[in-house]
Amino acid sequence: EQYPLIEDVIDDILPKKDISMAKCQNHVNILCAAQEPLFFQQRDGPWYPTLRLVHRRKSCFATSTWQTDAGAIRFVLGGANIMCPGFTSEDGALDHDLPKGSPVVIGAHGKKHAMAVGQVLMGRDDVREVNKGHCVENLHFLGDGLWQAETSQAALEVGGGPWEGDGWAGSCAVSPAAAKLLAADAREAAERAGRRQLSWYEAEEAAGSLTGGVGCQ
Repeated sequence: EQYPLIEDVIDDILPKKDISMAKCQNHVNILCAAQEPLFFQQRDGPWYPTLRLVHRRKSCFATSTWQTDAGAIRFVLGGANIMCPGFTSEDGALDHDLPKGSPVVIGAHGKKHAMAVGQVLMGRDDVREVNKGHCVENLHFLGDGLWQAETSQAALEVGGGPWEGDGWAGSCAVSPAAAKLLAADAREAAERAGRRQLSWYEAEEAAGSLTGGVGCQ
């Protein structure tokens, strides 16, 4: 129901005989197919697609996508939540009216592949009217622990693998929850990490290397 465009290919994405569930720290559940993480859930919340799935099945999530301007990329890739002006600027786009609390895929101006998956904190009309503060909680972004996870069930066991501490423990260094509490020096470190990830993002897009994995089409 969250992703109506996925209905026609759901059996290809989630073949019944290959589905497994991993329970991780911080009440995170991860739905896997052939041991590859495809969707994740926090507590009893909605199911969010992983970026690897979004990249391979972009059209399935077209109605759940918002676009930021290019200036927001380094902050998003540093783990920061996303602010209204990133979407309301000339190069931002809010093509779909997503209700508060729903999943949203985050694209960026000039980029072919999505850079993050998050939860809507403000509906589209409020984003445009208020135009300040955070409007999307950044839950999963390029280069974080979930992105880097090995496609093996052993890596997804509770208390081990890439999910250590508060949120994803990725090379971008900052989990979304921790980003809210960062001191000034830590925010600067996150921005530096985001700039490094931006360079990697651009290189990977140029090389066409962001769509690998199980079930690639």
